[in-house]
Amino acid sequence: MLTKSKSYAERLFHYQTLANLTREQTDEVFMQTAAKNGRTFTTDALGVLWEQTKGYPYFIQAYGAAALGKTTTQISNTRQILMAHGLIYSPSFGRAAFTVPGMGDFIRRHEPTTEFPHAE
Repeated sequence: MLTKSKSYAERLFHYQTLANLTREQTDEVFMQTAAKNGRTFTTDALGVLWEQTKGYPYFIQAYGAAALGKTTTQISNTRQILMAHGLIYSPSFGRAAFTVPGMGDFIRRHEPTTEFPHAE
C-alpha cells in the first residue's frame, strides 16, 4: 500500500521526462529563438551547436543564451581572456579549442558548484 501512495508534492505536480531533441528539433529551437531576437544562425553554426548539445535540453538553453545574449565585442573580450589564461587557443580562423585534451567533455560532465566572476 505504501509504495502505491503518492506524496503531497507528487499529487500537486505532473512530472514529465524530457528526452533529447532530434537534430531537426534542435535546429528549429535555435532558429526560432534567434528569429524572435532579430538574429539568425548560419548552417555551420547550427552544426556546431548540434555537435556541442546533442539535443540535450539544458545544453540547448545554455548555448542559446550564450549565443544570443552577448554582442560580438563581449564574445571577443571573453575569448581574449580565456586565451590569456591559457584555457583555449585558436586552431583556425573563427574557431576555439581547449588547450587540454578532453577538457570540453570534462566540463560537460561537471556542473560548477560555485559561481565565478566574469569579465564584462
